[in-house]
Amino acid sequence: MIGREILYISNDNILELFLKYGCLRKEVKITITEKCNIRCEHCYMESGPECNSLISDEHIDKVFESLDSSWGMSIFGGEPTLYPEKVLRIANNCREKNMYFNIFTNGWWGTNEKMVKMMKEEIRPNLIIVSISEYHKGIDTKNYDQIFEIFKDDPDICVMFNTMIGHEGPYLQTLIDRGVKGMCDRLE
Repeated sequence: MIGREILYISNDNILELFLKYGCLRKEVKITITEKCNIRCEHCYMESGPECNSLISDEHIDKVFESLDSSWGMSIFGGEPTLYPEKVLRIANNCREKNMYFNIFTNGWWGTNEKMVKMMKEEIRPNLIIVSISEYHKGIDTKNYDQIFEIFKDDPDICVMFNTMIGHEGPYLQTLIDRGVKGMCDRLE
């Protein structure tokens, strides 16, 4: 079933980001892999640990041949950050073309120093959309806390938390109370 989305914006910077890039640009959505480190009941990609698909470097480069700065890029998975070298290849292509890009992630990497450093210093997407849910039982909220703390004052990277109404658990309110920049709820 296709749902509808409600976007809560609590910060002018993220509103500007959506007005500048999110709603006005053509967008390419690229799925790096269907592999994910967890299996969520609500996953419309049917991703999970047993999935083995992985996009080739040649395919990534081919996608960018016909794109320019009027395009935006959304990076999806499974869990794209399981393959940081692929994410970095896409990020570098986006920067070469002066393209906006965002990444959808379950946030498993929030307490992984190497991956946090790579995300903050090398990948540097315009927007990180972290999916949180009671279904993410394998991911400790410390990961989300860390992501929030690391990027909350970064003027170039916005972090949003994406959830499904009724499936976010009590953690959602703690993010709102701490001043999260934006929240996107998916209604079924």
